[in-house]
Amino acid sequence: MTFAAIRVAAGAAMLWALVLPGTVAGLAQVSVPVISVAAGMLLLHERLTLRLLIAGAFVLTGIGVSLLTGR
Repeated sequence: MTFAAIRVAAGAAMLWALVLPGTVAGLAQVSVPVISVAAGMLLLHERLTLRLLIAGAFVLTGIGVSLLTGR
């Protein structure tokens, strides 16, 4: 079962890399924690803590800098 899950995850990662350009794929991967926190807040009624807010700000700032500099 574990081996099957690893194969599916590896296949999805390879497909992801083939379909999207490198910069877009990288930025999408980096944004996953922010999306996960937002989904947890909306669906599971999780609390937004100061630590999560600061971490999300760092991630979104990094994405913004990446988009502005073109790297």
